[in-house]
Order: sequence, then structure tokens, then C-alpha cells
Amino acid sequence: MIVISLGGSALRPTENFDIKFMKSICSILKSRISISSNIGKNSKNNKFVIIVGGGHMARIKANQTREKGGNEFEADMSAIKVTRENARAMAEMCDFGQSKIPTSFRYLKRMISKYPIVFMGGTIPGITTDADSMLAAEMLNAEKVVNISSIAYIYDKDPNKYKNAKRFNSMTHKQLLNLAIKNDMRKPGTHFLFDSVAAKIAYRSNIPLYFVNKKLKEIEKVLNGKRQKGTIVID
Repeated sequence: MIVISLGGSALRPTENFDIKFMKSICSILKSRISISSNIGKNSKNNKFVIIVGGGHMARIKANQTREKGGNEFEADMSAIKVTRENARAMAEMCDFGQSKIPTSFRYLKRMISKYPIVFMGGTIPGITTDADSMLAAEMLNAEKVVNISSIAYIYDKDPNKYKNAKRFNSMTHKQLLNLAIKNDMRKPGTHFLFDSVAAKIAYRSNIPLYFVNKKLKEIEKVLNGKRQKGTIVID
């Protein structure tokens, strides 16, 4: 079982979807299912859960909600709706037979028993898709979580603002947690490293985390157990 946290910034960098990237992800997943099919139809080794983020549109919808007088709970709900729309778009593109997008972890658990791959968006306000991915991995005893976004490496500060930002090729869960707490603004649609709730779940469960950008050869490497260009979080 592998859980993939598919960042909205990679899937939908503008208001439009990156169709080429979506098709490539589908192709990679289909290839993985085909390769592992000899293990057994119901084997956990055949399974993938992809938690899809909101990206650009989530930020737009969250801000629109605030401009209309909505509070942060309501802004969260607007962003979550976008994540589910994005997940539905991926499910339809890949066509693994999934007809509905799960909105809870209980629902996800039922669906992953029926399908080799399940796409899912956000769950509840205050919880990002980072945290959703870690909770799903914890519930399903996943071997690892792969975080796909527009950035491959974790830095101790924003590398676009600070020339002396330190890049981590590898780090411990404790280091990740400390950086997440420092950078987590806890607002829907904002950019931060990896939210603190997700980092705490990773820390308590000791689940290996692999960060990678949207370069397909790097995604294939990490799914195949090879060293990718990106940060590895493991103790």
C-alpha cells in the first residue's frame, strides 16, 4: 500500500488542469498495477490511495469566501470542495472504475477494498490534504507516503526569499515536525512546507515520507523504491 499526496500545485497550477501531467500519472499508476498483478488481486501491494490537493483554485475559492464575509471554517469548506473536484477529475481521467469520491476515512477504507486505486480529496475543516494523506497511511498501514508537488526538496526557509536557505536531502521526522510548526499558518489556501498536523502524524507513526516534484522519471523512481531527487524523511 502506497499513499500519494498529490499537490494541487502540480495538478492544477492555474485555473486549468495540467492534462498532460494527469494522463502521465494515470499511465504510471496503470503500469504499477500491471506489474504487481501477479501478487494477487486483493494484495495490499497492488493498492494506491491518492489524496488530491486544491492548489490555485482552492486559494481562489477560499479568498472569495472570505471576501463575502465567510469565516475560516467556511473558507476551509470552499477549499475542500475544490480538492474533491480535483480528485473526481483524476478518477475520471484514470478510469479505474471508481464512481464516487470518498468524503471520510471510513468510506475510503470500504472503497480501497474494492478498487486497486482510490482518489480522494479533503475531509474536514482545519485538516489539510497533507494531514489527510498521513491519516490514510496510518489507517491503512501504508509502507510509505509520496508527496508530489511543484517543489522536490524541503528547505529550512523559503529559498525564493533567502539565498542561504538550507536544503535537506534527508531528514528525521522530528526535524520535519519542527520546521512544519515554524511555517504552518493554519489557514486554508496558504502555502507552507508541510502542515504541522501531518508532520505530527508522520512522527508518531514513523511512516517514511518521500518528497518529489512533478518530473515523471522521479515519480517513477520513488514508486519503484529507487532514490529520487527530493527529500526523504525517515528515522
